Amino acid sequence: MSNYKVLVVDDEKPARELLIGLIDWEAFGFEICGEAKNGKQAFEKYEEMHPDVIITDIQMPLLDGLGLIRKIREKDEVQKFIILSCYEEFAFAREAVKMHVEDYLIKDLMKKEDLVQLLLSIRKKEVKNVEDKQQKIKNQFFLKSNSEIKEMILNNEMYRIGDQLTLDALSIYSIFIISIDDYYLRNIPSSGYNKESIKDCLLRTLEYINQDNEGTVVNEFTYLGFGKFFVLVKTKKEISEHDVSQKFSATANQIRYRFNEKDHEHTISIAIGRPFNSIQVFEEAYNQAQMLLNYRLFIGKDKNIIYSSNLPNTTRMSEASLTHKMKMLIEAINNHDLIKMKLEIGEIYKSNVKGFMQYNFLKGVNEQLGYLITDFCNCNGINHRDVFEDHYIPIQLLNEYDTVEEMAEWFTEKIENIIQIDKNKKKYSRHISDAILFIEENDSMPISLNEISEALNIHKVYLSRIFKEETGITLSKFILNHKMRKAKELIVSTNMKFYEIGERLGYSNAQHFVVAFKKNEGITPKKYRDTHKK
Repeated sequence: MSNYKVLVVDDEKPARELLIGLIDWEAFGFEICGEAKNGKQAFEKYEEMHPDVIITDIQMPLLDGLGLIRKIREKDEVQKFIILSCYEEFAFAREAVKMHVEDYLIKDLMKKEDLVQLLLSIRKKEVKNVEDKQQKIKNQFFLKSNSEIKEMILNNEMYRIGDQLTLDALSIYSIFIISIDDYYLRNIPSSGYNKESIKDCLLRTLEYINQDNEGTVVNEFTYLGFGKFFVLVKTKKEISEHDVSQKFSATANQIRYRFNEKDHEHTISIAIGRPFNSIQVFEEAYNQAQMLLNYRLFIGKDKNIIYSSNLPNTTRMSEASLTHKMKMLIEAINNHDLIKMKLEIGEIYKSNVKGFMQYNFLKGVNEQLGYLITDFCNCNGINHRDVFEDHYIPIQLLNEYDTVEEMAEWFTEKIENIIQIDKNKKKYSRHISDAILFIEENDSMPISLNEISEALNIHKVYLSRIFKEETGITLSKFILNHKMRKAKELIVSTNMKFYEIGERLGYSNAQHFVVAFKKNEGITPKKYRDTHKK
């Protein structure tokens, strides 16, 4: 806080100099901004300098101290005054106290300590007044999550909403569903991801929005779970329908801007429901806002999805067309044709699904692709754990993705992995097959190129070269990948401590294992276990 400005008023110059030199003003957070020799001059300096404290004598020419106080009080009820008086002026000092001056000091008895104590008490009182005022404003617009509304929504008891909400007849309302993108940790480094801190940041954002608009924007809100907030937003009724739409869009942009000010790493999607002003249509408005959020699958993340937007038209791919595309995809997988495989998946998701097919039809597409992968693995002797780190294909994980592009990317990655495994099974030479077998049988110890070459009686340079040629990766990378696959299996399927898993895989200590795991997987073993156990 900057120094408090003090104006010294006394008709005697030596008295002013004595007072100014009595203490080190800056040391206590004050500064002398000026001095005046009478009340008239003091009033002019008051208007010019706006001092925080005026220390004034009582008896002065032109305009005495009491006259100065009365004149300032006519326009300023909070100006701080300290009165200087003599014994014979005590009656005047008492009158000044009635005019709400801070206190008075007797000139002949005034000590340095008395002045300091009085100044500090004024400063402390002023700081408290400012803090109280700020807290009052904050409390006035403080938002508290409405748990009753959350319970009604989640229990599908919308008929009870009228018990909790009273809509203003002069306002128009819209339901915002605000969703944290990548809530399930997709594409976000683990070091920068904390669900609770992101939710808290969004809550603070809503409070700021309410304070910025003096409580006229956010009517109610509640956290629904799964990274989603319900927010009831309002605006004035008398503006046009176009203006209403623009106002709600502006509010959504304000929320996004405020959120991004505090959180530079994460994004949010905001579904903006159609305006309404009757509690009877609340359920319809809420369901519509939830439906709008589904469009994020097709138009992408970090956007406002508005009820009147030119959203993609609803289309359906025929079953015959889908069957044909699946047949072409199977053919590409059997021929190990990665280019054609990616093209077919792109056609299925990015061309046909991009036209916003029915959401249930999209789920059907996911299930068919899941069956296709399962059938291929079973027919070609591929272990599901080598592809999905589990004994089954976790299709339900697709529900956690925010966009169609992410679903397509997930299937492309898994099918590419399957094709690579199938190709590797069929092409490895005897030396490489023996090297892989040695790695799999000795993964409980540190493994080096020298050890493998000595065990197989092959020169290490030759082994390193042909291993890279046949597998596409270096021997050391293959060893690391194998140990990480084994580590993930042990993390999820057992309750072994992490240092035990590290020892099981040949790491000299737990720290080396944790560092290697996080560097390779982008997440700590603990977070990996927490995520996959759920």
